[in-house]
Amino acid sequence: MLFKYNPQNTKELHNAALNCLRHTRLYAYSYCCIGHTELNGTLHVFISKDKSNNLCLPKEGYSLFYIECSLSDKRVSQNKEIRDLMQAVVRHKINRLAFNNYHTTPTIDLGIYILVNKSNLNMLTKEYITPTNNIDSVGHIILCKPVRAANGLFSLDFLFDEKEALKELGGLQNAVFTIIETTPPITKKSLFRKHSRGYSQLSAEYSKHETTTKNTITESIEREEAQSNKQAEAGVEPHQLSHTETITYGINFLTEVSLAFENLCTKYH
Repeated sequence: MLFKYNPQNTKELHNAALNCLRHTRLYAYSYCCIGHTELNGTLHVFISKDKSNNLCLPKEGYSLFYIECSLSDKRVSQNKEIRDLMQAVVRHKINRLAFNNYHTTPTIDLGIYILVNKSNLNMLTKEYITPTNNIDSVGHIILCKPVRAANGLFSLDFLFDEKEALKELGGLQNAVFTIIETTPPITKKSLFRKHSRGYSQLSAEYSKHETTTKNTITESIEREEAQSNKQAEAGVEPHQLSHTETITYGINFLTEVSLAFENLCTKYH
């Protein structure tokens, strides 16, 4: 982990903030298990960007949990260590200055990594950790990272490699790590692109059919005109369609076009 706006003091800033968090009022709102102790006593940690669900199940001994929590603007303003941490990762200078004043200090969200013994798993409930004034009573926190500031209004900018941070700052040099690759979620935009191809193909098919139909009608009209000209040259009065025949012809034509379009829709539904 590297704090871009105070890189030379990353470790010192992190450790100072971590010690402060041990006895600061936190509001935990989500957590998941990301590691457990194997039968041989080795801690097995699973690395994934998706922490919406448990990456593993707790076992005997210690399990590693990732907890996201919020700190009120009051708590942030009262703890210089937390303010120093945030000022090292907030991107814009004007936003960093907000942490210097009690009235402009924002709320923040942090992600904490905590080792919890099996005997304390029953403490991972809303009653114990929302809020908690002593997270150390639940387990031993080994790592923290900024997640949001001012409900996401302040952009954060820092380098974070979860595996390396857990090893270097969290003291898990002897742990075994398994990286879980995650597939990006399908967005509405990609769904539109996926289905728009079928729509384009359908439109192309319909346009092709429409062009063919127009060509056929044009050829038919040209043939009728040629026939009428021949009849006129021979002194034969050309046949005129009655009103009823004209309507019938139009209805038949529209029916054929409607059926053709319906078949195309059925084919690409």
